[in-house]
Amino acid sequence: MELKRSQRVASWEITVGQLTVAATLIARLTTVYWQIERRPFPLELFLASVFKSAVLAAVVLLYRRQLWPSHLMLAVWPIGFLYAWLGVHAPPPILALGAVIGIAFALGVHGTRTLRRAGALEKSGVPAA
Repeated sequence: MELKRSQRVASWEITVGQLTVAATLIARLTTVYWQIERRPFPLELFLASVFKSAVLAAVVLLYRRQLWPSHLMLAVWPIGFLYAWLGVHAPPPILALGAVIGIAFALGVHGTRTLRRAGALEKSGVPAA
């Protein structure tokens, strides 16, 4: 019974992480659209934007099936957060939003790891303690 509860909670945590990545992808695509509307648009910036969007799309698609997408998002998150905080001195509401995003990414990592462990326990036939 405890294993099923852990799996339910982990699935919810994964959903939170995946929805956060999907929202990040939507924000990224909106930025790309605004960059395209601006004239002239440097090719290097466009290619970098397309690459970032493709990586985010792959992360959204593979989030539930693999461990690396959730870990990648949590590993990359501090770079943007620290840049917003120390580099451009973002206002406190933006930093609060960034902290919530970081917590959502951490929840996603916790969920993927928990679900992986629970699946291994189920396959081994060992009763959960």
